[in-house]
Amino acid sequence: MEMETNINKVTGRPKGARDTFARGRRSIARRRKALVTILETADRSIDRIQAEGMLQAQDATTEFYKRAEQAIKAVADLTAARTTNEQLTKDNAELKAENATLTTELNKALDELDARAPQPEVQRG
Repeated sequence: MEMETNINKVTGRPKGARDTFARGRRSIARRRKALVTILETADRSIDRIQAEGMLQAQDATTEFYKRAEQAIKAVADLTAARTTNEQLTKDNAELKAENATLTTELNKALDELDARAPQPEVQRG
């Protein structure tokens, strides 16, 4: 029985999360643009300092998110590889058993043919 997972095997992301990620990326881009604008045009130094701090926090969060996404993908890849390996091991065991059965049947058939075959007579002379 295969374990059900919430991770899309192709993308490595949670299933059904595509729209959420796209909205999140757009929101982050808008926020970043606004903070850069504040940083460049603010009259008060406190506003520039706060905007710079928010940009640094946003960059740190983005980097953390990227590392987490890579880790999730790595886990999904390992899970898929483990499942594939387990299936190959199972298939190999089944094929070995079938090979042993067929080999036994072939040997029996050859023994029967040898028993039925007329034995050559030895001429003495």
